[in-house]
Amino acid sequence: MSSTRSNQALRSSGVDLPRAGGSITVYLAGGFRSDWQARISSAAPGFQYKDPSKHGLTDPVQYTEWDLRAIRESDLVFAYLEVSNPAGYALALEVGYAKGLGKPVILVDERSSADEQAGRYLQMVRAAADATFNSFDEGLAYLQQFVVHHREG
Repeated sequence: MSSTRSNQALRSSGVDLPRAGGSITVYLAGGFRSDWQARISSAAPGFQYKDPSKHGLTDPVQYTEWDLRAIRESDLVFAYLEVSNPAGYALALEVGYAKGLGKPVILVDERSSADEQAGRYLQMVRAAADATFNSFDEGLAYLQQFVVHHREG
C-alpha cells in the first residue's frame, strides 16, 4: 500500500521543472546491489539519469562530491531504500540535500514496513519526500505517470 501525499506532488512542489518537451534529469539515490537503476531507465526512458552506481569511485570524498554535484545538476531525485539496505544513511543524506536545494523527491521505502525500528528512524526522510511509496513498482509507476504528464505539458 502506498502512502503518497498527493498525486500531483511533483507538479505542485513549486520547483521549476523544464517545460513540456524539455529534458528532465533524475538522480537515482539508493543501493547498488540489485541493479534497480537499469530497471528504472528502461521502464521510464523519458528522462536523463544521473546514476552514482556507474561512477566507479571508491574514495568517500570523491564519490560524495560526485553525488552532491549530480543532485545539484538534477531536476528531481528518485530515492529507493531497499529492504536489504543495511541502514540508508547515504540515501538520507541525498534526500536531505535534495530537499535543501528545493528538488522534488520520490521516495520508495521498503525498509520501514519490514523493520519497525527502521521505520521510526526514517520518519523524517519519509516526511521530506514529495511522494512516498512502500514498493518499487508503485514508485516506478508514479515516475512513469510523471513522464506522461510532463510530455502533455
